[in-house]
Amino acid sequence: MSLFCKEFTRSERCSLISLLCFENLQHQLLIVEHNISPCSRIWRQTSNKIIDFLCWLIPIYLACLFKNFRCNRQFCIIGIFKGCTSIKTLGDNIFLNPEKVRYINNLFQGCSALESVNVGIFDNFKALTSATFTFDGCVALTGESPYTEVNGVKYHLYERTSEATAITGFAYLKNLKAMFKGCTKLTDYDKIPDPCKSDE
Repeated sequence: MSLFCKEFTRSERCSLISLLCFENLQHQLLIVEHNISPCSRIWRQTSNKIIDFLCWLIPIYLACLFKNFRCNRQFCIIGIFKGCTSIKTLGDNIFLNPEKVRYINNLFQGCSALESVNVGIFDNFKALTSATFTFDGCVALTGESPYTEVNGVKYHLYERTSEATAITGFAYLKNLKAMFKGCTKLTDYDKIPDPCKSDE
């Protein structure tokens, strides 16, 4: 099963992302409470439990049921998994046809339980120019940061420089602010440029 994003309008996609990342869950439940039974003591006592359950269930649903995310016509997939604190790992090839995607800002921001990602997760993101706060707050992330091999040479996200574009075929990834902020468990953390580790 795939999560098709190409058919959503910008506003619909933003609404879906907001719902999936729980920012509006409590608001939606309060609307239901008001419309169904504003004075219901039972509903008030159980609404928080419902919120907790959904916040546990939705990230698992995203990580396990949606095997990949289609990006055929998308230039921006900002914050898709932001705040999904139950995700621990990501499968291979979760993004399909991402060649035109330019912005992945805040993509996994705040995924504090995320322990591993495929190093080649961004291999086909050839037009990428902005990745600010992508892994910000992913404090459990281990292994090497994502990279792509070109002619036997590794090019990490932070190495997609203007000088490397002719060799790699990738766009110059110039916006890297806080991309790996807090990801101190990465094996190449010491090699990551300081601007990628700070929001200052």
